[in-house]
Amino acid sequence: MKVSEDKTNKLTHTPILKNRLFSWIKLLVLGMALEAILRENLYSFGINIIEKIQYNINENYLMISLLRVLSFMATKDCLIILIFLTFNYFDMYTTLIVVEVCGCCSIGTGLFKLIYKNPRPFFHEEWVKVYDCETGYGNPSGHSIVVVSTYLTFWKIFKLKYHINPKLRKYLFALLCTFIFSVLFSRLALGVHSLNQIFLGSFIGYQIYSLIFYVLNINLDLELEIKSLINYHYLNIMAAVMTSLLLFGFVVFNFFPLSMNLDVDKYLQRILETCPGTPYSKVFDYEAYFMLSSCSILLGAYYGIYYDIKVNLKSSDEWVQINTGKFLWNKTSVFKSFIRILVMASVLIVPFLLTVFISSHAHTNIIFILKNLVPYFVISFCLFAFVRKACDSFHCTNKLVKETKSAN
Repeated sequence: MKVSEDKTNKLTHTPILKNRLFSWIKLLVLGMALEAILRENLYSFGINIIEKIQYNINENYLMISLLRVLSFMATKDCLIILIFLTFNYFDMYTTLIVVEVCGCCSIGTGLFKLIYKNPRPFFHEEWVKVYDCETGYGNPSGHSIVVVSTYLTFWKIFKLKYHINPKLRKYLFALLCTFIFSVLFSRLALGVHSLNQIFLGSFIGYQIYSLIFYVLNINLDLELEIKSLINYHYLNIMAAVMTSLLLFGFVVFNFFPLSMNLDVDKYLQRILETCPGTPYSKVFDYEAYFMLSSCSILLGAYYGIYYDIKVNLKSSDEWVQINTGKFLWNKTSVFKSFIRILVMASVLIVPFLLTVFISSHAHTNIIFILKNLVPYFVISFCLFAFVRKACDSFHCTNKLVKETKSAN
């Protein structure tokens, strides 16, 4: 009787992954269908908003600068900074979760833009002033995907890591929502996105967040997650999924060219007038195609952790100790934290330089592979495979693993 009750409870309280995934897919399709139905109405309403905003901020350089700063908070450069800060002040497993979300953002933005090929408002509305040069297709808004998914992820981490007063938590969450809304608002005000693009981007961003934390049920309980993470079967599945997505993007980009109903020449002329000197790698489908390649950051992270466990630590138990409170980097002094940042910079400087020597005017596939795919993989791999060991060597961590084990 007890066994059957346990089984019933397990089925009742633990939803099956297939059911959660099916529900998630249904909601994704519904959201995309809703955007398609409301697209024209949202676009028209958004254009009116842009007109009013830009009339009020015209030549107000302080406000325009503030909007640009808000917009920067959802860019790739800002995400790299946030990943490094998470690695430095939290643990490696928390950093892995942030990297997973960022990788999903790259996949979602790249694939959907390749499929939709939806122009930005300033492409055909010549009165729209562009305060931030964005020259790829606009649907969905990549900034909206990033700001919703990543900052909700940081909020989730913050709640799990720190026990704060419920009343204060409400105020902080309200502040977070205000910040997210401000970033979304900045994309309209800067003239680079329409309302339907922001709507779809925000929805996809939330779907990425829910995929990580509610469908796959990834949490900060490292001892449960690490066993599947270091399994070769898991890594092979992830490698197959990433490769399939990249091949899909390659096929869409190369064999399904620009839609015939788009006035591409007019759009290109408008881009060159608004953002002179823009390399082709930033225009139309190219931007989305190259963005898709940055999803290799996920594979680099997974294989980097696998390398660290199997080569540097020899055991998953030691890796778990490092990330479950017995070896917290954020318990060290400010000086040690600063040294860690220097160590990280020295380890990762070479992978970063790989992108510098490849011109943005090079052949498409060269940019795709050598400026995006390989560097992102190598940077992420080095971050998880070598940085911890390098920091141990420079004694800028809290405790050595051997000292932790002997204390037990």
